[in-house]
Amino acid sequence: NFIQRVVVERKEGKIGSETSLRNMPRLYVSSSNNLHKRELRKTLSEMLGAMDAEKPLHVEICAGSGEWILDQASSGDANWVAVEHRFDRAHEILTKRDVLGVENLLVLNMDATLFCSDMLRSQSVTSMFLRFPEPVGPGSSFFKPSFLRAVHRSLEDKGTFHIVTDDSNLLDSYLKVVKASPALFQTRSGALKSEGRRREGAKVLSYFDQLWQSKGFQDRHFLQLTKISRGS
Repeated sequence: NFIQRVVVERKEGKIGSETSLRNMPRLYVSSSNNLHKRELRKTLSEMLGAMDAEKPLHVEICAGSGEWILDQASSGDANWVAVEHRFDRAHEILTKRDVLGVENLLVLNMDATLFCSDMLRSQSVTSMFLRFPEPVGPGSSFFKPSFLRAVHRSLEDKGTFHIVTDDSNLLDSYLKVVKASPALFQTRSGALKSEGRRREGAKVLSYFDQLWQSKGFQDRHFLQLTKISRGS
């Protein structure tokens, strides 16, 4: 358990709050600091520039407390960006990242729409992930045609946007938005079972997998969008 490991490491004095503060300028940027968009873009560009340019870039938006993206990034074969609007969750990802020593993960405390629309270079992302978004009223407050256009612009040719949810009504609302812009993405959707990965011989389950198992449920729903390039 990531949180248990953080607690143990801090009790044993292996990592202290000063470690996170020292690493924060390199690993973390927040739109809540009232920085101008130009400054945010410059900071993000510098952070990404310090990563291995030969590796693909993957992004998780609405990353929550980070269990899934930390597990993905731990393999070290790609660069990852976690985008989380809530400060407490973003800082939790940062703390776990420091303790686990995951060097290929950036943490951004900002709105998903701001990130996709204003922070990313065109065709710079290999794949994007949105896992178990929290619906706000009917549908989602950010999943709109303008957001999809920003995602399309950010993805490289044939790049993918993977969505997982336990809410079939939310998935239907997403599909309606996607179908309103048919020239952007090829679409595939269906039921999805446990996605737990294996690390060091043991199956690693995200918080949502654990919760789903404890309730005896099996099916979740996925939506995969593959970018249709201009002129295809």
